[in-house]
Amino acid sequence: MGLMQQEIIEIIKLIQRNNCSSILMIGKQKILIDTYSLENLMDEFQINFDRNLLRKMRGGEIDSVELLKLFSEEVHALDYSGYEGADIIFDLNSESTPSELVNRFEMVIDGGTLEHVFNVKNAINHMNRFLKKDGIIYHMVPANGWMGHGFYNFSPSFFEDAYGPQSGFRLEKLNFCSWSWKNDESPKFFVSQDCRFFQTTKEMDSYLYNCTGDMKTTLLCVAQKMDSEIFSWCPMQRMYRRIYLSEEINKFTIGNILSEFNDGKSFALWGAGAWGERIFDLLCENGISNANLTIFDLDVDKIGKNKHGVDVLYPTAERLGQFEKIVICSINYENEIYEKLKGMYSGEIIRLSSYINF
Repeated sequence: MGLMQQEIIEIIKLIQRNNCSSILMIGKQKILIDTYSLENLMDEFQINFDRNLLRKMRGGEIDSVELLKLFSEEVHALDYSGYEGADIIFDLNSESTPSELVNRFEMVIDGGTLEHVFNVKNAINHMNRFLKKDGIIYHMVPANGWMGHGFYNFSPSFFEDAYGPQSGFRLEKLNFCSWSWKNDESPKFFVSQDCRFFQTTKEMDSYLYNCTGDMKTTLLCVAQKMDSEIFSWCPMQRMYRRIYLSEEINKFTIGNILSEFNDGKSFALWGAGAWGERIFDLLCENGISNANLTIFDLDVDKIGKNKHGVDVLYPTAERLGQFEKIVICSINYENEIYEKLKGMYSGEIIRLSSYINF
């Protein structure tokens, strides 16, 4: 794929927000907008740039590497051949990552290459090894309606698991993007639903059917590398891993989890989703009454809802301050909730992942 105007703005904002001075583009992407439109677009989004350098590109196709050099000191493109002008030649199907590329870049941009590489596991591991600690990776890959475009269309669960809690990454954004073509114009797309809000695959299928119709759909994924260790990850899909490991988890973690609630300290649960209900049921089964439980959640659709006789409350600093510790009952959003809690709560914070290894 090439980079469209919305993608370009998204990438430039990421570069500026994270001060990315070294960038690797996976495949030298085409820029699917002319310089006049691009200049107007950057004015609209109040992006600072060197107008003179952009204007020197007029009269022909915009070079994607030269464009990104307006915003970063070092920009390279990697491909399996130099056919389209890449300056780093490397086959992402390969087993070993070149040592000179490991932990080298502050941003890696996959604007539509992963789906064309047969060995996806090797490809995504290479991309993430290229990143320095705290580096940003950007993916835009086909999800629905791209039959024949590449080897694969991707499911959101691919990135949820590839950048899950045990991967050394923090998943910052995972959105469906809907594309449309009208009257032979250049394709246009808009960023829509955050895929992590779907509770079931049925909800996701219904959304795609009702909201995108016959439009093509891609996935926009942004993740940050939080661990300096070299990325090497091959996860089992979380949905099936939960089923497979549920009995073992029950055997080895119930005692540890319950110990957090039996030390005499006052506590509350944060999270009224599936994991919150599981922990709630576990506590009730082991003699802790509904009257002693409080549940918080930020989801306004859940506030006031009754969970096993307990109303779900919106978290405020005053309400949270009534408890000596808060137990985060979420896996998918654990990092986000933890960061939110640290800013408004001074008590003890318990992370569920300390006991449940997903």
